[in-house]
Amino acid sequence: MELEQLTERLDRLTRLVERGIAAIEGLSTQLQAQQSAPPADADQLWTVREVAAFLQCSTSKVYRAAEEGQLPRLMIGGQLRFEPEAVRAHAKGQALPPARVLSMPTRH
Repeated sequence: MELEQLTERLDRLTRLVERGIAAIEGLSTQLQAQQSAPPADADQLWTVREVAAFLQCSTSKVYRAAEEGQLPRLMIGGQLRFEPEAVRAHAKGQALPPARVLSMPTRH
C-alpha cells in the first residue's frame, strides 16, 4: 500500500473518531441535564439550581430573570423558590402570574 493511501485511510479514521467523540460528548451533556433536572413532583417548589437545570441556563441568569420580574418567583424567608408550572409556562412564553412573597412563621 502506498503512503498516500495510508494517509487517506488515517484521515478518514481520524474524522470518524472525532465524530464519535462529539456524539459521546453530546450524549454525556444530555445525561447530565436529565440527572440534574428538577423532580417531577408538581407540589414541590424548585430552587434556583433546579430552575437553571430545567431551563438549561446559569443560576445567575435565573437570579437576573427573577429580579427583573421576567420569571415568576416566591420569596420564602429571603430565599427564592419557583412553582414548577409557572417556570414551565415561562419557558413556553405563556402569560406569567405576578411574583409573590410568602412569609413563613418563625419558631420561638
